[in-house]
Formats: sequence, structure tokens, C-alpha cells
Amino acid sequence: MKTYLAIDTATDTLFVSLTVSGTEVFLYAETGTRDHAVKLMPTIIKALSDHSLDPKHLEGIIVGVGPGSYTGVRMGVVVAKMLASEWHVPLFEVSTLALMASGCNDDVCGAMIDARNDYVFGAVYDVATADPVVPPSYIEKTDLLERFPQATFKETLMPNMDRLLNTAWVKAVADIDALTPNYVRRTKAEKDRHDS
Repeated sequence: MKTYLAIDTATDTLFVSLTVSGTEVFLYAETGTRDHAVKLMPTIIKALSDHSLDPKHLEGIIVGVGPGSYTGVRMGVVVAKMLASEWHVPLFEVSTLALMASGCNDDVCGAMIDARNDYVFGAVYDVATADPVVPPSYIEKTDLLERFPQATFKETLMPNMDRLLNTAWVKAVADIDALTPNYVRRTKAEKDRHDS
């Protein structure tokens, strides 16, 4: 019985999912409240307790590593690393954009997260091969849409966990301590440090 806990805090949607033997048995996907820090741990605890699961029953923890909100991405990655270390459970990473695109049923699927000023964090995937046609990028929204008129774009986080678990989008993390968020673009602090 393979059991996976998946979390993502990179977008406006707090996402926590529990999948047992390919079936999603717990799903929490609340959008717009911006209180991920308050709700993340209680939701994880509820997911496990509702199904009488001890953390040692987990086959792994899957975490969305961004891109997205700077604070949000960091929160999810830090919590996932902490739990994987504390519970001695394997950790897996997935792009938040791939997580979003997994919910699409077409051959070419994209995902985008508003990055303000007409820009998005975006990616496009060939669903059959799971190959990124456009890897996660910081890109003008109109440019992305014009280049891929045939693609279906997801702008909300509602993954298909069964599909996701059977793609190369989910990657094992060999060194938990070395896992870092994928911000795609440099933060203001990094730019300031680089320019000084």
C-alpha cells in the first residue's frame, strides 16, 4: 500500500493531499485566505488522523517547490524538509507548475501563476512524455499564450494525483538539506546584493 502526502503552498491555494494505493483519500484545496502558515500543519495532521495513519506509513512526502509566492514557496519546502527528516520518510519534489498541469486532460498542457505586471510564472508540458516544452519560466503572459495557442492552460491548483504519481514530474530528493525552492527569478534582496 503506497501512501503519499503531497503539499504545496506556492500559490493562493493551500494544497494538501493524501493518496493511498493510487486513490486520493484526502484533499484540502482552499484558495484565497492567505493563511497557509496557520492551516498547513493542522491540515496535515487531520489528513493522517482521519485515516488512522502514522507518519511511518508514508511512502513519501511530495512538495511543490515553486515558482510562486516567495514566502509561500519557502514555507512548504521548509515544512516538508522538517517532516521528512523528523519522520524518516523519503522526500520528493515537483514543480508547482507541473502540479497544476497534471490536472489537464489535453496533450499539451500549460500552467501559469500571476507574477504581476503582465508577467507569469509559466510552463508548458507534453503530457504523454511529461517533457517540459517550456520549463518553468518568468515570462510575459501574452508571449506564452501566443506561442502555444494549442495548449490548455491551468491557472488554479487542482492536480490529478494519480497522473502526477505516474510521471517523471515527481523527483526523489537525494539530499533533503540541499533542497531549495525554485523561484525562477531572483528576489529583490538577491538583486540588491548582486548589484551592490
